[in-house]
Amino acid sequence: MEDVRLRYSKTGSVKYVSHLDIIRCFARAFSRAKIPIWYTEGYNPHAYMNFSPPLPLGVESACEFVDIRLTAEMPFAEIQERLNATLPHGFQIMGVYADFQPQSAIAFSDYAFEVQFLNPQAAAEQLSAVLERKEILAEKTKKKGKKHIVTQINLKEKIVSSEIAVCQNTVCLTARLQAGGQGNLNPVLLFETVTKLMDAAYTFQNIKRLALLDSEYKEFQ
Repeated sequence: MEDVRLRYSKTGSVKYVSHLDIIRCFARAFSRAKIPIWYTEGYNPHAYMNFSPPLPLGVESACEFVDIRLTAEMPFAEIQERLNATLPHGFQIMGVYADFQPQSAIAFSDYAFEVQFLNPQAAAEQLSAVLERKEILAEKTKKKGKKHIVTQINLKEKIVSSEIAVCQNTVCLTARLQAGGQGNLNPVLLFETVTKLMDAAYTFQNIKRLALLDSEYKEFQ
């Protein structure tokens, strides 16, 4: 048996597919494509799949991955071709490889935010002022038993770097955020918090994960 990693992108309408449904979608795709994937043993066997950290609904990605275990040899190019012919539109297998890092190596993630404003130049200045604050406070709800506890967190501590650009009527923000087990910043929470602090109406937004990085800021593989 051989462990392999499949890197894939998730764009368009499938960004609204939940993580649980993505798992089901890939399980069906592996079956239809006749990929010799290993199934767990026990009372309820299922295809062995280990996915990258899930994204919030509505977020696209160019760097998702799923680890599988092959029970028979199959050329990686053939695996990629078969799955791309089977997966729904919006999913695209970008590569298949056997030498990869453990998920625990993930430390940061790069995101692109595109937001349309009536006055993009003024909005960009407001956004810059918000991101330059020493504190960007947001409320986060956690469930403890039957109670919901609201805590306040400083998002500024989880933002490594950011850049702002204006393209026609769109403000483009690229940001490097903490990710992984040591601390994770939800890009949707960041977006909702900064736009609320800006107090500026927007007409369109898109968020996309561009890359996962390790602790040395090298691309996670």
